[in-house]
Amino acid sequence: MAPREILLSRSSTSNALVTIDGVLQPNIGDTVIISTADVDVVRAGGQPHVILKSEGVRVHYDGYLTATVRVSTKLRGLVCGQCGTYNDDASDDFKTPDGQLVTSPDVFGTSWAVPYCPEVSKQDAPSCDSSTATVAEAQARCNLMLEDSLGSCNTVIDPTQFIADCVFDYRCCSPDTREDCYCSSLSNYAAACTDAGAQPSNWRNQYNCSIDCPESMAYQDCGPLCPQTCEGRDEVCAGGCAAGCFCPSGQYLRDGKCVDESFCTACEYNGVLVEEGVQIKPNCSSHCTCHDQKFQCETLPCLVDGPTCSVAGESHYQTFDLRYFDFQGDCEYILTTPCDSDEFSVVIRNGAHNEHVSSVDQVTISVPSENLVIVLGRGGTVTVNGVQNTNKSIGVIYRSDKVEVLQVGGHPQVTLLEQPLKLFWDGLYRVEVTTSSLWKNKLCGLCGNYNDNPSDDFMDQDGNPVDTAEEFGNSWATGDTSSCGLLAEPPFCVGDIREQAIKRCDALTSAIFGICNTMIDPIPFHQDCIFDYCNCNDEDRDHCYCESLATYASACAADGISFPSEWRKHYGCCK
Repeated sequence: MAPREILLSRSSTSNALVTIDGVLQPNIGDTVIISTADVDVVRAGGQPHVILKSEGVRVHYDGYLTATVRVSTKLRGLVCGQCGTYNDDASDDFKTPDGQLVTSPDVFGTSWAVPYCPEVSKQDAPSCDSSTATVAEAQARCNLMLEDSLGSCNTVIDPTQFIADCVFDYRCCSPDTREDCYCSSLSNYAAACTDAGAQPSNWRNQYNCSIDCPESMAYQDCGPLCPQTCEGRDEVCAGGCAAGCFCPSGQYLRDGKCVDESFCTACEYNGVLVEEGVQIKPNCSSHCTCHDQKFQCETLPCLVDGPTCSVAGESHYQTFDLRYFDFQGDCEYILTTPCDSDEFSVVIRNGAHNEHVSSVDQVTISVPSENLVIVLGRGGTVTVNGVQNTNKSIGVIYRSDKVEVLQVGGHPQVTLLEQPLKLFWDGLYRVEVTTSSLWKNKLCGLCGNYNDNPSDDFMDQDGNPVDTAEEFGNSWATGDTSSCGLLAEPPFCVGDIREQAIKRCDALTSAIFGICNTMIDPIPFHQDCIFDYCNCNDEDRDHCYCESLATYASACAADGISFPSEWRKHYGCCK
């Protein structure tokens, strides 16, 4: 049912109040306040608009100085009131309700007063400043309608009356509101210009009438009348446009902020929007997927419930206890193993990538009780007890009641079911070992001791604390150590390459990774990203960059959040 009365009134802020049938409507930003077959009431650009659909009438009030009524041509000659008769004859606009034609603006205006309005007598406002200096200043400033961007409007609309109104308001407004009055006068002319089919641009900046829009929004003289909100993005509104603050094209308002359309159906987690399809894992057994602004959760068995240790890129290490360090060693090293038994061991072999940096060439998982040795090589090769698997399609490579080796997404994943422990290597850039809480305080190696205290992770094979990453790394060398070495420290990255690296690696703190930023500190990953970008060969630089982002996404996934693959497309990492 259509409302009987809609009241737009002044408020203490710049936004008009909207009252419908006596009920004050909340000001919650751009939105469709009410929509019926006959009437739309919307906020667009921060301001209310009332559209009477069948009559073809649109009413706008800025809550301060300007009210505007627009009517369709089908009402030509059928309206009356202070807006005149709309019959293309301005000489008979001053008709009173009883049809009498008058010449006095005051008599005409007063004749259309509603019953509760006081009568207005003709008088020049005593507060108007008629000094020569003020009049000259007003004339000079208002004449700017003839120049610059608003000057282009002069061919479609006569500026004479607008300039006269501008001068009057400039003189009669108090000094502390004079700038507002001046800009409102220019705004009225710009709106009339837009209605006439012209498009004045950037006039607010040229005339020092800029509007401070909320973050990520920008002012438009002719923005979409239908509110650019997530809730209203499918609404069909009456034609026309509105002036005000709007989101960039392709973005929509959600809770007062501009977001990409993909975030309109997002869920909120830790105060950050999580895109549709993203999975989070609040704990080991709960798996939740965002769908249509709500998380849908299920309980799954939990085997490996501990933290993850990783080696990524140019030998960037993260221990189980989240200690980060770089170690450019060229040898075999024990990544993790029980301190007091030989139940299993994970050994990596690092090779020189160039003269300054090394990376993982091979991963070996040994389970003596099973007489099992699994070797993962570069490119995703898998060898089990000397027999190489050549099938890289998804499926089971090896399975017993204690060990499982799978191809997952083209990469090998090893799970020790009894220990338990899970290892993943992408065959090139990133090794991840996830352990169980059963191993807390029982592990040794480059992954640290898993006791929730990163400060004591640097323990050598004899259990003695060491000070530097080099001492720590060298102490866990294994096998034939006669040829082990430490590569020369790379030169500090400077100039254009470093600037480029910082700019691109800032992606890790963008909105796309926002949910991850609330759970995992991006700073170490950002530093590693810059390091790898600088030290990769030119032909490998883009790949190193993408793998740096993938490492952070993977760390986030290990902490219970899996991103959809859109981040790869957004940052050009689809290859």
